Amino acid sequence: MKVYRQSEHEVRLREQSRVTLATPERLAPDLGRVSPLLRTWHDPAFGHFKVWLLWKDSRGPREVLRLRRVVWNHHQEREALAGSSDPEGFLRNAPSHIQVSDADVDGEHWRLLEEAAASVVIPPVSFPLRGLSVDGERLGIEQTFFSHSLRLEWKSSLPREWKPLTKWTQQVQDFFEKSFSLAP
Repeated sequence: MKVYRQSEHEVRLREQSRVTLATPERLAPDLGRVSPLLRTWHDPAFGHFKVWLLWKDSRGPREVLRLRRVVWNHHQEREALAGSSDPEGFLRNAPSHIQVSDADVDGEHWRLLEEAAASVVIPPVSFPLRGLSVDGERLGIEQTFFSHSLRLEWKSSLPREWKPLTKWTQQVQDFFEKSFSLAP
């Protein structure tokens, strides 16, 4: 069996992209100083990396919940990198295969998800046996409130104690996606 090994440039591209996607509020159009309520992400082995950022926007006459979705087509980016005659130059402008969208969020539906989160217990720390991971899928949530923060990231194969958290996170991501399908 032939094993695929990522090139040094592909590894750097992945690292640069993770840094970029960790702050979706800074991507164009820059949101300025916002206080994110929640950031969640899904990085499948096959498919596009998606990040959602929920924040309160109080710049208008009333405070509204807003949502930013960032989609990174990492397969297209990797293909472009492989076809580049100047990988170092390519990496200076990467990641470039990113789509940024903003939408309003149904505050009542979000409130119900917030209430449901109150019953989700933070799962115990798990140190799985080291070994081969075959799924390659990463998911996570991050919440920051003043000087406090919580960031959890996991792969799709988890201990059962993590199931309530992963179920709630999936519901949030589904709601966020639905918010974009309803956007004008």
